[in-house]
Amino acid sequence: MQPEGAANTSAPPLQTHAAKDPMADIIRWMNLGIDIEEYQLRIQTFIREMGRRVQRGDPAKLESDRRNLLTMIDTFLEDASTYMGDLVIGHDNSTSITLDIAGGNNTDVIWDSELHADSDMAKEYQEEQSDAAQIQPERRTIGLPSAFGRNECKMQGLGPLITIEMELRKGQAHDAIQKLREYIGKKSVLYRTDVRHAKHSQHKSDAARQRVDAQTAKINIYRLYYNRAREAMLSLAKKPSKVKEYKLLTLQDLTASTSLLNPSERGNRHRGLPWLWSLDIDKALGDDEDSQILQQFARLHWLRARCRLDRCREELTLLRHEMVWIPNSWDAESRLWQRRVDNSDAKSPGHKAFARRRQDDAVALRDGAISDFRLLLSEYPPPQRLNLHTYKDDIYLQS
Repeated sequence: MQPEGAANTSAPPLQTHAAKDPMADIIRWMNLGIDIEEYQLRIQTFIREMGRRVQRGDPAKLESDRRNLLTMIDTFLEDASTYMGDLVIGHDNSTSITLDIAGGNNTDVIWDSELHADSDMAKEYQEEQSDAAQIQPERRTIGLPSAFGRNECKMQGLGPLITIEMELRKGQAHDAIQKLREYIGKKSVLYRTDVRHAKHSQHKSDAARQRVDAQTAKINIYRLYYNRAREAMLSLAKKPSKVKEYKLLTLQDLTASTSLLNPSERGNRHRGLPWLWSLDIDKALGDDEDSQILQQFARLHWLRARCRLDRCREELTLLRHEMVWIPNSWDAESRLWQRRVDNSDAKSPGHKAFARRRQDDAVALRDGAISDFRLLLSEYPPPQRLNLHTYKDDIYLQS
């Protein structure tokens, strides 16, 4: 079981490799690497919290966590060369790789075994290794296939490992999103049941805020888990479009709201649920027993989105027709005054002059409307996918 909060930085149990199935050993080894990365994120979050407020026992806890993390990293590196071949950080390879874990850039100088031990390059490497040893374990790069990228792994013949890690990273992302949904829901409930009812008591208010802060810490750590899994998938994917449904999680996506989302209210027409609520995790995991609550969310969200789409299509259709109706109405007005000019029963030349002036005004308004609408359509063309219906004699379709 993975720890749920940022404050819980205990190490997951080390995994053994007693299974005879090689594929099971690879999966177990990669799971250990993913656990190490999550442990690194928890320690970095803990250090950030210590920067704001240090409590008694925090330094000792940090050192204990770092020792546990070093033990896990050593266990991971024991089997790294077995599965990754020469593509191992800190072992036989001649490439210098700069990687970013949780916002920190670590440069791992990778040793070429063909260099002579007494050469100047070997001495430089030993000095760099001693410098690398000073890097804290939570900042070290874990040598999974995603750390090297798809192209480098393909060159080393590690295609099966790319597929395995991609599936594991998807599972990591799905687990993180599922936990985020759960904790955001709990946080919203706490606002309604605890925070609002503790307004008149300082003690109860502080206790309620602490419970809310605990949920916020869990939300933040699982956001880091998800974003790390997304970065790994982007590194392993053949094309970024293959993982386009996994968007970057921002703090705005994780807002816990206690108000009902009513599209009929002012300002809510174009509001909707964040994308993580519409991601079908059960379908992605192959589970047919979908959550009934999420099904209701998806159906309601789809119906509201469909209503907004139909409303936009209707408004665009009417607007496009009005762009034809307005010039036609002024054209009809100009013909009306032309008939009055040509009417032999006109009472006086003044009547004919007035009619000609009104005819000229109507023609000017017609031509002005056509030019303005044509310019507007050239700058903001209507979406073709909406299949808008216009008149066959649409003047704007004529060049």
